[in-house]
Amino acid sequence: MFDVNIEYFHLGGTYGQATGKVRPFVVGTIGATYMDPKGAGLNPETKFSLSLGGGVKFYLSEHVGIRIDARWFGTFIGGSGSVFCSEGKCLINVQGDVLSQFSANAGVILAF
Repeated sequence: MFDVNIEYFHLGGTYGQATGKVRPFVVGTIGATYMDPKGAGLNPETKFSLSLGGGVKFYLSEHVGIRIDARWFGTFIGGSGSVFCSEGKCLINVQGDVLSQFSANAGVILAF
């Protein structure tokens, strides 16, 4: 067993309803995951990753609310791919493993 530090470097966005007391939203990002294992003979690596998630904002008043969300982070490890084209049609094959992590958050909204 060993420790590993994982850092995500992502760009993305949030899309959701801008009015009302209950405001659902979805979020997506794309980027890279830096993994730095703390064991003898293990080296750090950076891999392609993305995240998908969603949540909801509950506004108790115009300026105060509660936010709840959850997100999946997927880091692609040891992948390979190929493309075969014939007569104007192409077949794309992608294989690999995905390291999955999940997070859930809740917090207070103070809007000014």
